[in-house]
Amino acid sequence: MIYIVALSFLALILIFVRQYFIVMKGVQIEKMFIDEKNKAVKSMLKFFHRDRKKKEKAVHGNKDTQIKIYYTRAMASFENGELNESKEHFEKVYKIDKNYKDASKKLGLIYLKSELFDQAEKIFRELIEENEEDAVAHSNLGRALYEQKNLKESLEAYLKAIILDSSRAGRFMSTAEVYRALKDNLKAEEMYKKAISLDPQNVNFLLTFADFQHELGKNSQAKYYLRLALKEAPENRIALEMEKEIEG
Repeated sequence: MIYIVALSFLALILIFVRQYFIVMKGVQIEKMFIDEKNKAVKSMLKFFHRDRKKKEKAVHGNKDTQIKIYYTRAMASFENGELNESKEHFEKVYKIDKNYKDASKKLGLIYLKSELFDQAEKIFRELIEENEEDAVAHSNLGRALYEQKNLKESLEAYLKAIILDSSRAGRFMSTAEVYRALKDNLKAEEMYKKAISLDPQNVNFLLTFADFQHELGKNSQAKYYLRLALKEAPENRIALEMEKEIEG
C-alpha cells in the first residue's frame, strides 16, 4: 500500500516537473519571440530612417534640378522677348526658392514691363530686405511705387538708390519726374540737369527737360535744350513738333 502511494506521489511530482518545464519553455519561446519582434521593429525603424534621409536628399536634388530647368527656360524666353512665358518659368523658380536672387530680379523687371506694379513692388521689397545696399532694387522699387502714385515712398527709394550709386543718369531723371509730380520744380530742375550732365547726348532727356521748361513758361531755356536734341536727332518727330509748338 505504502509502495503504491509512493509511486502515485512520484508520478504527481513528475507531472508537475513536466508542466513546469513546458511552461518555462513557453516563457522562453515567448521571450525569444518578443526579443525577435523588438529586433525586427528596430530594424524596420532604422530602414525607414535611412529611407527618409534618402528621400529627403532626393527631393533636395530634385529641387535643384527643377530650378535649373525652369531658370534655363525662363532665360531663353526672356532673351527672346517672350515675357509671358518667361514670367511663368521665373515664377516657378520663385515659388521653389525665393532666395534665387537673379530669378527674382528678372521676375521683378518682367512685372514692371507687364505693368504688374504691385507684384513688382513685393519682389523688390524682398530683395532690399535681403540686401539693403542693392541700388538697383531701390531704383526699381521707386519705379513700381511711382506707377502706383505712391510718390513719397517712390522719392525715398530713388534717393536711396542715388546715395548708393550716383553714376547712373536714369536715376536722376526718374527722381526729377517724381519731384515734378510733387510740384517741387526747383528740385526737379536740379535732378534733370544732373541727369543731362551725366548723359548729355540723350535725346529723350533733352526733350523731357525742354518740355519741363516750356511747361514753366521758360521758352528760351526750352528752345536751348530742344536745339541740343535736334542736333543729336535732326529728324526726331517729337522734337520737330515741340519746336513748332514753342515757336507758335
